[in-house]
Amino acid sequence: MNLVAGILGALSFAALGVAWLVCPRAFQRFVLRGHDQGTRWNPFLPWLKTSSYIVVLRTLGLLCLSASALMAWAMLYGDR
Repeated sequence: MNLVAGILGALSFAALGVAWLVCPRAFQRFVLRGHDQGTRWNPFLPWLKTSSYIVVLRTLGLLCLSASALMAWAMLYGDR
């Protein structure tokens, strides 16, 4: 069961990392579209519209991919 949870976690981090690294502008549009559909006031909205948000998404994508690789390495070589 722990192996299954580890594999699902690693795949989840990898998918999120690839999405944020490859297409951060699509994620930005998704977040802004969700805000336009009637959510309450968001103090971060001006920042969400900037290019620095894209840089943060790409950085988080790299971190997620790194976490995924570390989880995969730990599952393969952790019990030695």
